[in-house]
Amino acid sequence: MPVQTHDTDILPHIDADGAPQIMAGAEAAAGVEPVASLEARTAAVRGCITVISLGVASIKVCYSVSGSGIHVSAALDTPFKDITLGSATLNKSRPCVTLGGGALGFKAEIKICYKVSKHRLCFSPKICLAGSCKSGETCIKL
Repeated sequence: MPVQTHDTDILPHIDADGAPQIMAGAEAAAGVEPVASLEARTAAVRGCITVISLGVASIKVCYSVSGSGIHVSAALDTPFKDITLGSATLNKSRPCVTLGGGALGFKAEIKICYKVSKHRLCFSPKICLAGSCKSGETCIKL
């Protein structure tokens, strides 16, 4: 999905000056494929990627793959300070996680999923500043 610009707040459930939060559970019930046999499919892989930007702010995700799962962390980079959105390990019991938070008038949320059959790590980010928002979707092959 290409990046979209929104004229309304697409993250009304996140306080722009609140603490980071991790939201999980519904993804597993939604039938998302579980992570299986990572050690058989992937050598040690790690990296960081900026998945979306809005003006001076962007969401950056870092990941590392090991036999026990995929550790992901997300941060909202702003010119004032970087805001940690959270971190989690994706594995068979938790193939997806949603991380989000806000501060200094910025709000951000990102859903991160590991797609076993395609061997891809997929990101669905949303970012808002002063009522202007962007969302998108992208995947990387591991």
